Amino acid sequence: MKRKFYLWCLSVGLLVVLSGCNLVFSEEVMEEEIKIEAGQAEELKVDLDMGAGKLIVQGGAEDWLNGKFRYSDKKLDPDVSYNQDQGQIRIDQSNVNFNYGKDTKNEWDLQLTNDTPIELNVNTGASKTELNLEGINLNHLNIDSGVGKLTVDLSGDWEESFDVNVESGVGKTTFILPSDQGVKIKSDSGIGTTSFEGFISKGDGIYVNEAYEKSDVTIEINADVGVGKTVFKKE
Repeated sequence: MKRKFYLWCLSVGLLVVLSGCNLVFSEEVMEEEIKIEAGQAEELKVDLDMGAGKLIVQGGAEDWLNGKFRYSDKKLDPDVSYNQDQGQIRIDQSNVNFNYGKDTKNEWDLQLTNDTPIELNVNTGASKTELNLEGINLNHLNIDSGVGKLTVDLSGDWEESFDVNVESGVGKTTFILPSDQGVKIKSDSGIGTTSFEGFISKGDGIYVNEAYEKSDVTIEINADVGVGKTVFKKE
């Protein structure tokens, strides 16, 4: 069910329509637009599997998913698949065999719908990842981060409780969390350092905010952190 529209802008302005994406080519970078319209499913599962590069995810999409890919080699063109009846979207780069250099560009800039409940699964290698998830209707969030910088912004007002599972490798990880809604963190730290700014220790690696005992909506985070620095802080 994959539909892509690739726009190749060469020196003569060659236009080729292949099947929901537009691809603009220059000597340095290709830019591909993606649009996945909403289907009949009442919930949505989104799997993002990126090798090395920069990943940005935020809400506010007009469709189920809108966004752009930018890459310097067409081997980095990710595989996009979706099923609108079952509510599944997968963007996958796990099978790419590519030697990344200092000039390699591989960027995903994605927007997700705020209307449909989402299970979001993010798997990255060596990357800079920014998950600005305020406003998205999350019911589960799973993150497996390899090497690099990870920022997860869960600030704002949430209507429903949800859980977060995060496993980070090497690098810096930052969680920005709400102050007025309940947050519970269970952390299993490795060699690196972990700080809990404004949270109360309950022992055994468990931390909560002041709102946890009295809030109807809670975010529960299970964190397995490796080497580097991890920060949990309130908005």
